[in-house]
Amino acid sequence: MRLCLLLLVLLLARAARAQEEAPEPQLPAPPLVDAEAQPEPPTPPPDAPTVKSLHLGQGDELIVYLPDGLRYSGEVLSLRPGELTLKLRTQQEVRLLVSDVEKLEQSERPWAKTTLAGGGVGALAGTVVVGFFCLLASTEADVDVLECTGGGTLVGAVIGGGVGLIAGLATESWSTLYEKKDDGALSLEMEDPNVASRLASGVGRRGELGLQLGYARDVGIADPTQGWGGRIHVFPLQSDHFAIGPEFAVYANVGDEDRDIGMGQIIRQERYLVQFHGLVRGAFQAGPVRPGLLLGLGVHANRNSHFGGTVGAEVEMRPFESLPPMALEARYHINLDKHPGVDRQDFLSLGLGSRVRW
Repeated sequence: MRLCLLLLVLLLARAARAQEEAPEPQLPAPPLVDAEAQPEPPTPPPDAPTVKSLHLGQGDELIVYLPDGLRYSGEVLSLRPGELTLKLRTQQEVRLLVSDVEKLEQSERPWAKTTLAGGGVGALAGTVVVGFFCLLASTEADVDVLECTGGGTLVGAVIGGGVGLIAGLATESWSTLYEKKDDGALSLEMEDPNVASRLASGVGRRGELGLQLGYARDVGIADPTQGWGGRIHVFPLQSDHFAIGPEFAVYANVGDEDRDIGMGQIIRQERYLVQFHGLVRGAFQAGPVRPGLLLGLGVHANRNSHFGGTVGAEVEMRPFESLPPMALEARYHINLDKHPGVDRQDFLSLGLGSRVRW
């Protein structure tokens, strides 16, 4: 029995020694790879095609150019995915594929341009002509030349602006909205004619918030006062050229006066010029600037509260593309509710500000 155990131990010891002396298996070396033969990284996909998005309103007058020289002129009737329906001047309806459109032109009536130009010419003519007669009248009577000339300027601006408005509404011009060769693919969306719906949907022209700092002073009184203040407006945008909405302005120290309270005591009474208006703005793009005409009605509060109007002009420009536009404006504010025995309360204001559209 002992002899069998001894033989088993010897056999196990010999097997273990043989395993320790056995050579380790040699793994094959990885193949050599030539760095110059490595495949090039995949080429990035080409840029996505350019797409120009436009918002159209029902009733917009268009000229649509199609391949092979075809074109249609009419009003926008409806818009479906990939399809535009026009109502031609012959009262026929035609459906056009948006993908076939080569060029789009839109009808514009340049009433804003002609109103502003007419108002400017009328104001200049009124200032020169009426101012000349006011100056002559002042040599023979007690006439306030500044007040008299200001009235002539205002009347001339109103008459000239009215003539320009009529001429602009009677004139039709065409502007290019889209060209396939320059703008790429075309995407059309219908703009809701209701301003409140546009605000809720976020599609198309919606609104504008404007802030402005400026200067105001009395006009046509013996002891004019002046001060600094600011103006804010919120406009629902009716179109690219037309906006209407409320505005609020406050200017300090305008209307200040010394009051004799008796016993030789004089106190300085400080006042503010406060205005709350409904304002209408018509504007157009003229190269890098955007001139506009301003007309408003509302409440003016200074020495007393009264109903007043405002007429003026602005020039909007964008010096830096990454920043909101800047606007410079000048206005004349008129008291339309004069009271006997109360000093005239007309004002001139200048302002510089900015606005944000969404």
